[in-house]
Amino acid sequence: MKKLKICLLLMLSFVFYGFCEDINTQIISEAHNEIIQENIPTQKTINYDFIYQLITNGVTIIVAFIAGYLPSYLNKKNDSKRKKSEKIESLYVDISEWFNSSFLGLTAFNMVLRGEMTSNQYDEWFTKNCAKGNYLRSEISLYLYFPDIEKEYKDMIKAVQDAFSYTWSLKSKIHFTETDLKKYRDYVALSNKNFEIFKNKLIEETRHCK
Repeated sequence: MKKLKICLLLMLSFVFYGFCEDINTQIISEAHNEIIQENIPTQKTINYDFIYQLITNGVTIIVAFIAGYLPSYLNKKNDSKRKKSEKIESLYVDISEWFNSSFLGLTAFNMVLRGEMTSNQYDEWFTKNCAKGNYLRSEISLYLYFPDIEKEYKDMIKAVQDAFSYTWSLKSKIHFTETDLKKYRDYVALSNKNFEIFKNKLIEETRHCK
């Protein structure tokens, strides 16, 4: 955009310079004619040929500039869309891997609730199977390139963290009430719902890359 402004200023300067040159030429010519033909009445006329030539040259310069600048501009725009599309794909892969790993850990706690696994066994299983996903890289990428969906991202992260916080609070219990089970399921369902909302917002971003 800066280059475009500079080129337009240069073209305007050229047009203004040519116009001033024509005025100076006319003044000098008229002064010379007045000296030679002092007693002969003269009638000033507008130099339409010069104005036409000036407009033609200006239009030619503008068309040539657009023809040279437009392809470069379109290429840069396409490159920008392609890079954004790649960032969206990378972010989706990272977030999906992290969420799926976390969600697997949340739902697996059902085995503890049903008495099929102890809390210690669950901890070992979780460490082995659920420590996946590049959380930090995805967060940096989102803040740098997709600030418009930051709210949906934070809502999804908070829902998962709240679900885990409640799940960890149940680990110290031996017997679980119906209220415990219902709240656990509600937390898990909310984390999944917020992930779907975030995923849909991320998908919407791909429409700007077409």
